[in-house]
Amino acid sequence: MSAIPERDLRTSSPPSASRRREHPVWDPAIARLTIEGLECQHCALRIRNALLGAPQVLGAEVDLRTNQVDVLFDASQLRLDGLAALIASAADGHAGRYEVVDARMT
Repeated sequence: MSAIPERDLRTSSPPSASRRREHPVWDPAIARLTIEGLECQHCALRIRNALLGAPQVLGAEVDLRTNQVDVLFDASQLRLDGLAALIASAADGHAGRYEVVDARMT
């Protein structure tokens, strides 16, 4: 998996006001989450779309080989458990299908 480059945090601007929902503080962070139940490209796309649907998530990259996702997000508005909940919600009616078994800040 090609991780989100660290330089992106230093050179990118904070998200637009509409993306931040007028939140005055932007605290960029990267997390790597390992997901159980991630089995195919369709699963990866569902998880990526669920994450990117949240205004606090600025980027997501899923790696099927390692069952991991790297997420660039606003840590002032979202925590690791919130990311895990977004991933679980991607199951769309298949409760418990996607489960975060490891989550770390990188």
